[in-house]
Amino acid sequence: MAYEHLRLEKEAPLTERHRRRGFGAAAPADPRGHGSALLRSFELARRELQQDIGGFDDRKLLKIRLRERERQLPDFELIPGLEIVSQEENTVVLAFASEAGLAEVEARLSTLARVGAVTRKELLYVIDGFDHWTADDRIGAALREIGRPEADRFVLDVELWPQDQPARREALMVSFRIWYEQLGMERLDHLVSTSLLMVRLRCSNGQADQLLRHRDIRTVDLPPRNGLSINVVLTDVN
Repeated sequence: MAYEHLRLEKEAPLTERHRRRGFGAAAPADPRGHGSALLRSFELARRELQQDIGGFDDRKLLKIRLRERERQLPDFELIPGLEIVSQEENTVVLAFASEAGLAEVEARLSTLARVGAVTRKELLYVIDGFDHWTADDRIGAALREIGRPEADRFVLDVELWPQDQPARREALMVSFRIWYEQLGMERLDHLVSTSLLMVRLRCSNGQADQLLRHRDIRTVDLPPRNGLSINVVLTDVN
């Protein structure tokens, strides 16, 4: 069965690299209680982060839930060791976190829970809780509605987390290619740009389960019924 080339219809992540100040939820009525609740949520999420597989580096993907929709993306990168990857659905922020970054977040939450104040406390006030990007989060709209094809091997479109830096994009794509080739998946097409990284793969059910747990994957979905080839999309408008 023939499949069309990848098309550029995915909505780009809402990551804003040059954030303005002015965000911030009101201070909670009980800062210590807020800190204690966040600390419990963080400790649980930190254990769940170990469920992810793969990754072009050893950082973890931390899901930060916001208390309410913010006009500006909170600058969580002011906390050393955190790097914002994307904002999803207005109230969810994804960040790559090093071990030092996770330790820093835990230390600040512990201080907030103990004394009710901490450096950059406004960043913690806007947080409702912590989680990890689950397999369910990675299921695309079409795959969720239609389900997997009834075949031994089928085709899926895999969207990876965007990377601003060319060197990181290359490192991610190389690492991911080595991983899926080792598992026996077949690449049919791919697209690499500043805001969109996608790979079309032929895989089995078991391999699809692995894709849904890979740290560097944003979504996994069925390919579109119709689409344009990459060469046509990138052709000069004239």
